[in-house]
Amino acid sequence: MQDKSPEAAVFLYDLESRLPSKDTELQYRTLQQVNWRRSAYVRLQRRLVIWLPDDALRILARG
Repeated sequence: MQDKSPEAAVFLYDLESRLPSKDTELQYRTLQQVNWRRSAYVRLQRRLVIWLPDDALRILARG
């Protein structure tokens, strides 16, 4: 990333493929952890964009 502009964003794609099993509660907790740890990406000094499909967003919203 050192050769990229400071304005360049970091995009996180395909996170849903890493969600554990079909257990909705466990999926919610995993998504929640990713959301809570966004501040760790501040060290990158980049914008972070997390892309999720509608079903993953619904799981997060229900939680």
